[in-house]
Order: sequence, then C-alpha cells, then structure tokens
Amino acid sequence: MPSRKSRGRASEQIVADYLRTVFPHADRRPASLPGTDILNTPGWSVEVKARRGLDLTGWLRQAVKNSGAGVPVLVVRPDGYGPGRVDQWAAIVPLSIMRALMAEQLLYIGHLCEEVEALPHEAYCSATGNAKRSGECDCLKGRVLALLKEASDD
Repeated sequence: MPSRKSRGRASEQIVADYLRTVFPHADRRPASLPGTDILNTPGWSVEVKARRGLDLTGWLRQAVKNSGAGVPVLVVRPDGYGPGRVDQWAAIVPLSIMRALMAEQLLYIGHLCEEVEALPHEAYCSATGNAKRSGECDCLKGRVLALLKEASDD
C-alpha cells in the first residue's frame, strides 16, 4: 500500500494530467515549494487532497490562503477512486465564489442571447437551407436561442 505522501503526490500528478486538456502546461508543484499544488493554471489555484479523514473547511482555508489572485479550488480524491475516475473527484470552491461564477455565466448567456437575436434571421435560414414553414423556422438561430434561453432559465 502506498504511503499517504506518495498517494498525495500521485493524486496531484493525476489532477495536473487531467487539467492539461484545458491548461497544456499544468504540472504539480514540487513538494519542497510552498503554494498551490498545481502550477500553470492561470486564474485558478488548485489544492489537491487525497486523505481518508475529511477536513473540508481546513483544506478550503488552505486553498484560499494559497490562491493569490486565482480562484481557489479544492480537489478531493475519495478512497477507491483511481486515475480512471478522476472526472468524478470532488472540486469544491467557497460558496461566495460559486455564486460569482454563476452570475458571470448568466451574464455571458444573456450576452450571447442578445448577440444571436441581433443577427439577421434570414442569414441563418439561407445558410442552413431551411425555409419558414407555417410561420415557424427550425434554423440554427432558433435552435441556439432556445438552448440559450433554456440554460438561463435553469
């Protein structure tokens, strides 16, 4: 059975590898250096924990303390969840930050709705080869608007 420290280091590497699809240079911080566990994730500060006991508030305080200007994220690896299930590990942020991220997403969705609504409807219909049938149109613009409005209603 691996030691607690080696499991922690392995977990950090798994998270860095997983995040490389978004941050190509993500890497784990050497244990000898203080700060966030995952490097090269601009705007984000990732703290990784792979322990049996839970100290969520303590770990979250540590993530916030190490975050600098980045959004603090605590990633918790549950027992029995190896590298093949990394997408199911928990990612935790302070509620105040989650609320801000939600508000930002809603503003973005609202902005997208306005941009799509401003585009000429005929351009979508002619580009997709769709024609209005009985006053309704199933062109890309209509489908995009429906999806965006559905997302903003959730």
